[in-house]
Amino acid sequence: MKYLEIFISIIAILAFSTSCKKESESCPIEFVVFGEVLPYAETYKVGDTLTLKTNYNYMIYEKNTKQYFDMKGLNIEAILYIIRTDTIFDSISGKVTEYVEVLDNNNYNYSIQNFSDGSSELFSDILFDGKTFKHELKIILKKKGIFMLTYGPSTIENNFNFEGKCDKYSFFLYTRLNEDSNNNIELLSLSPDEHFNTWILQMPNERFYRGRFAYRVIE
Repeated sequence: MKYLEIFISIIAILAFSTSCKKESESCPIEFVVFGEVLPYAETYKVGDTLTLKTNYNYMIYEKNTKQYFDMKGLNIEAILYIIRTDTIFDSISGKVTEYVEVLDNNNYNYSIQNFSDGSSELFSDILFDGKTFKHELKIILKKKGIFMLTYGPSTIENNFNFEGKCDKYSFFLYTRLNEDSNNNIELLSLSPDEHFNTWILQMPNERFYRGRFAYRVIE
């Protein structure tokens, strides 16, 4: 009887999980927009300037349902996070101001947030003209090494309601940089840390091609 109860419990859990999965498959939870890193290259020199930019309509594509949704009132901001990958992974290896110089642009209200662990990120506004979201960021490379940047819009509030939203499920927004390119993902295999050379590479669509770009800087 004991084993029968356990078996029934397992079946019930599996049935519930399957039901949740089927329900979530019809819900908008993975919104994707597109951005660019310009000029696109694998290797740059100290002193080179990169332009990061996104420009997309308020009707945003959702990957799970393969539909577009009106996200006109979504409150979002852009983030930039940079990690060295040619060292053992540590949160303090993410220091925006140590690796790049950000060129001022008053339109986007840039600010650097420093965290207690020593890491830092850049946050800035995204402009919206009633139809199009727009953001642009210029950075000058300051330090040699191999790096991975994360760039793109981030939702400030997940309680935003839009037509077609499922109340039970949160949603997130990510950027596919350089849509048809591999974003130099092969550079991660050169890292001495399994976080980069194994973990990310095991599931690149989920762990890399969501706003990330790898690059090398030489003198």
